[in-house]
Amino acid sequence: IYSLLKTHIMKPSLFLILFLLAGSVAYSQACINVSTECNGTNNYSYCYNCTADHCGPYELSKGIYRIPFEDGTSVEITGDHFTHCPRGRIDMVGDDDNIVAAADGWIREIVDTNSEQCTCKGGTSCENNYIWMEHANGEWTKYTHMQTNSVPSSLNDDDWVSVGTLLGLQGDVGCAGGVHLHFEVAQPIDTNTLIYDPIGGYINDTWAQNVIPVICGIVGNVFEADESYIANDCPSACGGFLVPLPVTYSAGGFEVILNNNAIENSNDLTFESWSSGLFQAGNEIVLTDGFHARTNSAFTARIGDCNESPLRNSGPQDLSIQNINTSSVGIYPNPATALVTIQWNMAEESEVSVSITDMGRRTLLQPMSRELYDHGKYEKTFDVASLAAGIYLVVFETKNQRQIEKLVIQK
Repeated sequence: IYSLLKTHIMKPSLFLILFLLAGSVAYSQACINVSTECNGTNNYSYCYNCTADHCGPYELSKGIYRIPFEDGTSVEITGDHFTHCPRGRIDMVGDDDNIVAAADGWIREIVDTNSEQCTCKGGTSCENNYIWMEHANGEWTKYTHMQTNSVPSSLNDDDWVSVGTLLGLQGDVGCAGGVHLHFEVAQPIDTNTLIYDPIGGYINDTWAQNVIPVICGIVGNVFEADESYIANDCPSACGGFLVPLPVTYSAGGFEVILNNNAIENSNDLTFESWSSGLFQAGNEIVLTDGFHARTNSAFTARIGDCNESPLRNSGPQDLSIQNINTSSVGIYPNPATALVTIQWNMAEESEVSVSITDMGRRTLLQPMSRELYDHGKYEKTFDVASLAAGIYLVVFETKNQRQIEKLVIQK
């Protein structure tokens, strides 16, 4: 039994994360029976693990995402995290076809030239149209089955787009039983970038896992099958929450609560083994005597606004980044394997620092720290051979400038 007696989490504190896992068992899921619709007898060759029983704790996304359709669209969830096959993905149908970015991020892959639709029964298959996006919190979102050539011509790989940007039109290209959007959120495992098959965009379970997307502005903040929602941007405020009665979440259950002020349990609140929860409040979370998170449960408490993700990057100014992708700082070669050279121009004397971080903004290397340079043009070469293959950020800072460039390491 795990309990906290009058625990407060307040600004500037950010996280309390409890993964109460026994031994080496993590994310074991052995309780909820998923539909046997594609158990092999119907030859859904792409539907793996569909006959297995599954249980929590179900990992909730780090990011907070909007419904990925244009504002005002009525959206029906035809398959949620539990009922979709393969598990962990979401199927939805909008009464308008316009698909939008669920959060700010970089477009990493665009495939929209395929046109064939198939059921994938009897061993048949055909290629999907899709977009993969990477987000500053380290998660990726995928948008699949879009209409042929419906992605705007202005969008290209590695473009930065804001939440709500039009990505394309829902369709039925690929393994699809009808017009809909297949949506998923994935987290890389032990890598700094998502590994997926470019044909279809399918992730490999060895290198990535799907998580339940936390969705702003809907009841429960998680999609449920057969429910309908109206797509809108994330609200700037969300209502108060107090647990007035004893609540127990059993195996496989989960709870997401977002609040722009405070969250407090005034009575017993229990997350049993294999359940999971997320509390996010703008100012304060109070866990009083009576809060319990059992062995093999997962509970996260963090401080942040209703629509704020950890490390959420809703635009360059939010991270005090200026002059992104200008000519004042250059990096080559990029991609790199062992050595990288950075070039920059100094308009005036200033101390210069350069650091390399992962996508979670953790500093891995700092080749320069507060070194003084006068007006002029400079370059410096440093060794990155110790970094694993993946995507990193090079952070260049002077007294009045902070610039971030993406660096790709290949092995």
